[in-house]
Amino acid sequence: MDAQFLTLTTGVLAVFPVIAAIAAGAAMKSLSGRLGRSKAARLRMSLSSARPVPFRTPAPVPPRPEPRPAPRLEAYLFAPDAPRRVSVPVLTTRGRILEIGLPLHLRWTGAGDLADLRIETELPNDITYGPSLERMIVEGLPCALSGGHATYASGPALTTVRDRAARLEPGVQTVVFIPIAVKHGQAGAFPVSIAVSSAGAPTVRLDHVLELFAAKGGCAAAAWLCVPDETARTRDERLPLDRITSTRFARVEA
Repeated sequence: MDAQFLTLTTGVLAVFPVIAAIAAGAAMKSLSGRLGRSKAARLRMSLSSARPVPFRTPAPVPPRPEPRPAPRLEAYLFAPDAPRRVSVPVLTTRGRILEIGLPLHLRWTGAGDLADLRIETELPNDITYGPSLERMIVEGLPCALSGGHATYASGPALTTVRDRAARLEPGVQTVVFIPIAVKHGQAGAFPVSIAVSSAGAPTVRLDHVLELFAAKGGCAAAAWLCVPDETARTRDERLPLDRITSTRFARVEA
């Protein structure tokens, strides 16, 4: 009987750890559930009490203004894209000289006046004539060149014409008259060099070769043919001189 009691007691004692483990697991699960529910409740309360943040549309970025082109001094003979060699047909009369004005176009793109403009032109003596140069000095420079005056000096082979102005007005297209003189039957290639400088812009240098040929029976040698305006021809009664007073040229593809 003692043996049966001992066996029963041992079996009961062996069941206690199992029951304790089951109880502990149940208690932990219950506690975990309560903690999870508490955390979820706090999260719901936090979301319900949070204020909605309005969506903000980003302010439009204004476009950057395009940079203004730098001011520049434009200077060209005949046309901006004129080649170095230009053919000019001339209609001369025996015993007389033909004066033609080469058109030097000037334009300043700055906002204010361009100060201290200087133009220096070198011409072969073969295509210059004293009375034409003197008339250039008397007539002066265009009105867009304020305070302007012209001078010239002749050397053994070249004549240098110097034009100077205190100011060049902005945005005005102006043409400076550079006279050349062609004798009857004269033909050939003559270099013309021009330098335009000022106090406020880089120097512009132009180098051309004039291919002069007789308008009747001649032929053009260069790719460009620039024909003087014969409707503007006048006759000087005191000098053996015919003068084309217009600086317009008709450009013809040769």
